[in-house]
Amino acid sequence: MAVLGIVLSIIVMVYLASKSINIIAASLAASVVALVFNGLPVFSTLTEVYQKSFASFISSILLMLLLGATLSYLMEKSGCAASLADALVHIFGKYAIFSIPVIIGLLTYGGIKGTVSVFMMLPIMLTVCRENDVPRMFMPVMVQFAAGNFANSAPGSPSVLNITVTEALGVAPDAGGMPGLVASGAVFLIGMLFFGAMLSSARNRGEHFVIRAADRDLERPEDEKLPPPWIAASVLISVPLALNLKIGGKNVFSIVTALFIGCALCILLNLGRIDLKTFVCRDIGAKFKDAIWMMSGLAAMSGFGACVAATEGYRTIVDAVINLPGNPYIKIIVATSVLAAATGSATSACTIIAPTLGPVFVGMGLDPGYVARLMAITGTGLDSMPNNGGIIGIMQVCGEELKDCYYPFIWMTIITPLISAFLMAGLCTVFG
Repeated sequence: MAVLGIVLSIIVMVYLASKSINIIAASLAASVVALVFNGLPVFSTLTEVYQKSFASFISSILLMLLLGATLSYLMEKSGCAASLADALVHIFGKYAIFSIPVIIGLLTYGGIKGTVSVFMMLPIMLTVCRENDVPRMFMPVMVQFAAGNFANSAPGSPSVLNITVTEALGVAPDAGGMPGLVASGAVFLIGMLFFGAMLSSARNRGEHFVIRAADRDLERPEDEKLPPPWIAASVLISVPLALNLKIGGKNVFSIVTALFIGCALCILLNLGRIDLKTFVCRDIGAKFKDAIWMMSGLAAMSGFGACVAATEGYRTIVDAVINLPGNPYIKIIVATSVLAAATGSATSACTIIAPTLGPVFVGMGLDPGYVARLMAITGTGLDSMPNNGGIIGIMQVCGEELKDCYYPFIWMTIITPLISAFLMAGLCTVFG
């Protein structure tokens, strides 16, 4: 009954999210199902576990997302977003849309979280999608694929996921060897091929980019003088550059300070293009509402995950996957996938798997770098189920509903990393 409760809670979460039910209400309902089936006191657990996890998550990302939303506004109003989008379209033509995941991936490799990069890139994505006539349903998956998949699990990534698995196994962040490099490259290549195929299919069905009332800022006067692309690019790269500035081996700026630097630079380089009075007195409030709404969704999923992790059923699942028989590399894939699906988080799954299962496999003679990389890549697969708070948040920022835009996620952020994980498992078996 305990494990059944976990399964049913995830089903309830997915169903309610697909029906566009408020994400906080959906997470509470799903949490109650998990708690009831596991015999835990509902109200006290919601207070002690769900509520504390919700509040803790908000406190950890509040300033980061507010500044991310501010930078998004400044990039849009200054014309930097339009300038950079025009440059991408001019350089890459009808293939400009494929540059968006690459840019987001580079931002992620620079230490920018997906929840921030979606704000930074949204005005650019909107413009490029309009110019290339790309249906809006593909915007959320481009962010998640780049920030949550190939750049998140690749060797050398500064992501929490990569640091978690490599530190747990005592290897360098770029560990993984040839199999790790091949599998990480496969995530990018296979995902982009799926993206191209789905985009072509959507166009053949007559789907197009649809301009909404909220996109009115995309309509710019023909005689408007945009800032040169180098200014736009300077603003965009200033954040990861500031974030990665080190003195004596230690980072000088936090992500919050780096985002503030990006905002200040955007204002200084675009004096006269931004109406600061309107920005301060009116528009910033609307952007903050977007950020707070996204934070609420992320925090709600964090609360749900905490409730699931507090149950006996979850501990039963952990014990079961740790003791699975079979090929050790396949066992890593299965164990990590099950926990990623249950928690809706690759990082949460690997936080459990890496320190418990990792040493067991290393003790069997497996290369610890291979084990760490395989866990990281696998974790980014089934964590993309609809109970992933990051995905819900990205959809909210992009203005899309789960039922309208989830299909591309199945191919690009679930099937793609799993294919790559099995590819790596085969390579490790042959060459390990």
